[in-house]
Amino acid sequence: MLVPKEKIVGALVEKMGMKDDLKTTEGRLKIRSAIYLLGLHPEFKKLLNFRIWILIRVPHSVSLSRMLSSLEGGEMPAVSEGALKYLQFVAGLDSESLEMLASIFFIKQFSKNDPERVDVVSILSDFRVEPKEKIREFYKQALKIKKKYGLKL
Repeated sequence: MLVPKEKIVGALVEKMGMKDDLKTTEGRLKIRSAIYLLGLHPEFKKLLNFRIWILIRVPHSVSLSRMLSSLEGGEMPAVSEGALKYLQFVAGLDSESLEMLASIFFIKQFSKNDPERVDVVSILSDFRVEPKEKIREFYKQALKIKKKYGLKL
């Protein structure tokens, strides 16, 4: 039986312990970043197919934003142990890490046809307040995460 996307997102928000984050704008930004990151995992990608573009702070989806404003409980889909471990990893990230990793992966995903010509660190440093070295460390972390969890950009 096909589970509605709203139910899946609701279950993921609950599973990540982010239900209280639905109450604030900052919290919803955190959830949007987490859902975007989950969507990079092959199993969650099949379930979370949102049209995404980036805003200054986080990847953005109009349909996801609307969904979060009226989200209730959900039904957790059956996923592998590896997908659950990735979900737990994402759930454990702080807001800054969620935003930075989501932004890095979005830029990498958007530029995948010509990755050699795209300097993710320079792009992010143009609109983020963090120093380039901190962004570079997040970038290195992102590459490790991509490999460890088999993310598809």
